[in-house]
Amino acid sequence: MNDKVKIIVDYISKEISSGENCELNCTLFEVNYNVVFLAPNPLKKINIPSILVIPKSDKINNRLILEVNNCDSLDLTEMLIDGGLVVQKLAAITNGCYSTMIIPILPSINENGIYFQHLSKECFELPENDKYFRIDEQIIRIINEAKEILKSKYKVTCLDKIFLNGYSSSGVFAQRFSLIHPEIIEIACIGGAI
Repeated sequence: MNDKVKIIVDYISKEISSGENCELNCTLFEVNYNVVFLAPNPLKKINIPSILVIPKSDKINNRLILEVNNCDSLDLTEMLIDGGLVVQKLAAITNGCYSTMIIPILPSINENGIYFQHLSKECFELPENDKYFRIDEQIIRIINEAKEILKSKYKVTCLDKIFLNGYSSSGVFAQRFSLIHPEIIEIACIGGAI
C-alpha cells in the first residue's frame, strides 16, 4: 500500500470510528465515482461500516450490486483496504455498465470464533444485545439505507432486488445470504464457495 492510500484509509478509519460518514471522488477504469464511506449507525441497528460507490454519469443504471469484503481480519484499516479492493474488482467487472455498488465491511472471526464472512450458524446464536446480532438483517438495513441515499441525493431509484456477488469467503456469504433472503436477490454470482 502506498503512502497516499494509507493516508486516505487512515482518514476514513478515523471518521468511521468516530461515527462520521465521509465521501471521496475517484476514477476507476475511466469512470468517475462518488465513494461514500458509511459509518455504523446504531440508531438504525447497523453496527458495521460499508462503502457505497456511485457512478457519476447520466447513464447510471438502477441495479445495486452487493459484495462483502473478503479479508481475514478484525482491524478496521485492513478491512477497509480489502473493501477498496472489492470496489476496484467490481468496477473492473462492471466497466461501462454504470452500476452502483455497496460493500458491507464484515469482520472475519471475532474473539468467540464466530465467522461472520461465512454467516456461520453461530452468527444466528448471538444475543440481541451483541453488536453483530443478525448481521444478515443489518446488511438488509444497509441495502435500504443505500437505496434511500441513492434516491434522495442522486435521484436514482434502485430495483427492488439486488445483484449479489462473491468469491471465496464472500462467495460463502453470498451463497448463505441468498438462501436466507431469496426475496431480495435478483441474481447471485457465486464462486469458490464451499
